[in-house]
Amino acid sequence: RLVARLDGIAIAGKHAQQTMDAELESRSSGAAFIVAVRAIDEWPSDSLDRLWDLAREIPAVSDGLTAAFGWVERRQLQGIVRDLLRSDDAAKCSMGLAVCAMHRADPGFERGPWLNNGVPAVRARALRAVGELGLTGLKSRCMDAMADDDVHCRFWAAWSAVLLGDRGSALEALCGAAIRTVDAVHRLRALRLVLQAADA
Repeated sequence: RLVARLDGIAIAGKHAQQTMDAELESRSSGAAFIVAVRAIDEWPSDSLDRLWDLAREIPAVSDGLTAAFGWVERRQLQGIVRDLLRSDDAAKCSMGLAVCAMHRADPGFERGPWLNNGVPAVRARALRAVGELGLTGLKSRCMDAMADDDVHCRFWAAWSAVLLGDRGSALEALCGAAIRTVDAVHRLRALRLVLQAADA
């Protein structure tokens, strides 16, 4: 049904734009998803810029935008993701890293700037993506990042290091994250991986 709806919007072309704009007024993740898929297909598009502005303020729009990037074919995203990864906007750069992880593509973490980015949110997303992509050659970088000043960077560094095979200090850090109140935002994710990685 979803594919049929997207095909119908594509066939309608400009005639569907008014309806899509009206749907976006609902600020729902579903409306954002539909508009984003069409905007990616027609990139460059003003609709995508509008979605970025809304996504900064409305989590549901951000969710729909993320889902759209995961839905479309990898070949449709090359130019868009390249620009996201080079963006000085932390939200766009983080989205670019998330898209690479969703589509199982290494953007070049070993030589790229993302693991050393000055913005903690970008560093954290990069550390998470390293684990999601299974980049074992970067396990030592994750281990080093466990001493990062930012709590989210420390968590994702430990999470990825465990995924990449460490069963020592990274697993211990993840156990701590599973029980400490200060890490409440990551507790369930930490607990899940600890239960998978720890011995009996």
